[in-house]
Amino acid sequence: MSDKALVKHSQKELARLESELRSLVPVSSTCDHTALLRKKDLRIDKTEKEIRELTKQRDIVESRVEDLLQTIGSDQSSRQWTEFVMILKHR
Repeated sequence: MSDKALVKHSQKELARLESELRSLVPVSSTCDHTALLRKKDLRIDKTEKEIRELTKQRDIVESRVEDLLQTIGSDQSSRQWTEFVMILKHR
């Protein structure tokens, strides 16, 4: 998953959580706001951990692809593939 996709996913999740919080807690509510905030913080922490794990997995895959490209490296098609991967990385 690209960095842009991770950021976009995180933004959507944050917006969803904020919306959910607004709909659950009316302004005049006597609910325990601290408990709700704690619950939301736990969800945010979980999402951040997932993002870190996905980023780690992406980095590992990129490293493996680079290793494979270096192994194949000598023929023309591998050079074209390397250029293609580099273009994708910089998007």
